[in-house]
Amino acid sequence: MRIYEKAYAKLNLYLDVLGRRADGFHSLRSVMQTVGLADTLTVDVMAAGEPSVTLTVRGRYRVPVGEGNLAHRAAMLYMQKAALPLRVHVTIDKRIPVAAGLGGGSADAAAVLRALNRASGGRLGEGRLAELGAALGSDVPFCLFGHTRLCEGRGEVMRPLPALPPLSVVIAPSSERISTREAFAALDLAHSGFSETREHGDLEGLVDALSRRNTADLTTKLYNIFEEPVLALCPIAAEKRRRLASLGALATLMSGSGPTVFGLFSDETAALAAAKALGDGAVTTTAV
Repeated sequence: MRIYEKAYAKLNLYLDVLGRRADGFHSLRSVMQTVGLADTLTVDVMAAGEPSVTLTVRGRYRVPVGEGNLAHRAAMLYMQKAALPLRVHVTIDKRIPVAAGLGGGSADAAAVLRALNRASGGRLGEGRLAELGAALGSDVPFCLFGHTRLCEGRGEVMRPLPALPPLSVVIAPSSERISTREAFAALDLAHSGFSETREHGDLEGLVDALSRRNTADLTTKLYNIFEEPVLALCPIAAEKRRRLASLGALATLMSGSGPTVFGLFSDETAALAAAKALGDGAVTTTAV
């Protein structure tokens, strides 16, 4: 059986860290949005006596294809929890930049979970799939379902929100690399280890603007607590953020723990011109 799945990139319209949890993890609150930039996965599934997974990656961006790959881990976890031994081969046509704050690895893992669940006739329900996603990473549960959602805890507590207004999005990746661990270290340093628990942005204002589909208010409520400490370490990304603003973006923001930045445009022609001016992998897309 061959199954095709799209793995959509995500943007963080809002990302805050409220403090540290008792288990040592950071308590996150985020509004995430899927966009049209996507990897395409081809998942070939055959019955087998023992579970096995192989990967092929094509396209501009390369990732490891062994057991450390999140899509590989997702396939093995699904077969284990569904008690369904299969021979699985996943081909990923990679368009989402790697280690960029766009959730590409999480999106691929989510797409594999969806594909194998389709192959099994829906053996696992949505709630169980979300549990598997949470075991793989904090962005995977969101990437399973997509659209616009508020995600809390470690990302596993979700509720849908009104959709982003019809805007063009310019995504500008950077050649710089900063690991999630490095981003959290810089954040902890900037916020004294989050010794107090509090909100840093205006989530209520953002949700209200989405509900009213008020673009003017929305653009003033975008927030990412990682942006200042991470862009201080990533001057190329910081410059791209400044250029997006000068090229007519209504608002700009870094996504996730970075370093990719994006801009929201009311005019598609202006967005296309901005992406062309930026070059270096910049693309235009829309919310999905």
